[in-house]
Amino acid sequence: MLTRVYMHFYLVVFALYVYFNRGIAYTYLAELTWLMGVILIIRNWRHYIFPWDRKVAFLLGFLGISIVYTIIGMTRYGAMDTIRDGFMFNYMLFALVVPVFKDHFEEFKLGIFRIYKWLPFVALAGLLLKTKILNHASPAIFGGIPILEYKNGDLAVQLLIASLLLITGNIRYSLRYQFLNAIVVFYLFFLIATFNRGGMLAFLVGMICFLYAARKTALLQNIKSYIKIAVLLLCLSFPLYLLTNIKDPVQGRDTGIAQLQKNVTSIFVKQEKNALSGNIVWRLAWWSKIVDYTITGPYFFTGKGLGINLATADGIKMYDNSLRSPHNFHLNVLARFGVPIAIAWLVFLFMVIREIKKRDASIEHILYIAVFVAFMINASFDVALEGPMAAFPCWTFLGMLFYSEMLSSNTKKESNHVQ
Repeated sequence: MLTRVYMHFYLVVFALYVYFNRGIAYTYLAELTWLMGVILIIRNWRHYIFPWDRKVAFLLGFLGISIVYTIIGMTRYGAMDTIRDGFMFNYMLFALVVPVFKDHFEEFKLGIFRIYKWLPFVALAGLLLKTKILNHASPAIFGGIPILEYKNGDLAVQLLIASLLLITGNIRYSLRYQFLNAIVVFYLFFLIATFNRGGMLAFLVGMICFLYAARKTALLQNIKSYIKIAVLLLCLSFPLYLLTNIKDPVQGRDTGIAQLQKNVTSIFVKQEKNALSGNIVWRLAWWSKIVDYTITGPYFFTGKGLGINLATADGIKMYDNSLRSPHNFHLNVLARFGVPIAIAWLVFLFMVIREIKKRDASIEHILYIAVFVAFMINASFDVALEGPMAAFPCWTFLGMLFYSEMLSSNTKKESNHVQ
């Protein structure tokens, strides 16, 4: 009974983060859900089914390292900043909370999928309300963040999830709404590509990974039917994008072919001095500093630890003190934990992603891994997995992968035993 109540609470909080993103980050509902999950794991330990394999062993290692670094950091920099930094690894525990729902896993999974069924429409409504009606002045209810503030990179990954669930038949609409949903996704993708290069790459790389891995499956024919109408959807959604006049008051970018072309070409071609090139320069300068003081410097083995403001310590001048970590999760791991843990992190990524090439990988497993790849791409260009907006869904989907892999493995063992 308690587990079922917690499952519904988990799904409600998950939906809030998927629909409102940064606007509710300071409700700390994700952290409350995390704590409740830890308590339930401990309470039901005798009946807890551990999805044990080498990937989970690495994940447990990261959690253990985080505890050690948190204890050390609290003695140097205080509790609040250290605990906040430590959650870059601690959020991983969501992947181990999923097995708590073992008796209701299918219901939990369908609940997650149902949330994404309405995401494109909710995202579009929020965007229009924020930009056209409230003129970027939506009320700041929690922590001084406007309630309709949504990070474009995170939205790109969430739209990818909604698209993959539609392609695989995990969410269904009537034909009319299915067509409308696809137009909305294309339209929102153009907006994201205008304002966020990392999000654009996350969506495209995640989609390419999925399509490539699924090319030999029975689902291929269904995918081909979607590809055939992609040109038509493009022709319908792009004019809507051209008619849209939205300006980002923070970055100074506005919609239009010129900005879209700059964003795409800036990934591959060096740009003249402008806001885009300046954005790239300060990131590369910071990243090179991290490489210098870890790989070839005094922080090779230990990193700088948790609790320290890396922007301040590394001499990166920002307009305020809100940025504590580089816009790259992988380099944040390197800077805070040193080279050995960074290598372990890369090995962990390799072990998860390589599963997509398995001959017996199901469409569901391929979907989960493609989503994980998209989260990692987005986290390479933004402070993403350090916060609950991206970390909560990322580690939840990885937990669903771990648990479904365990179920699949157990089924194969039982089948072999019967034979």
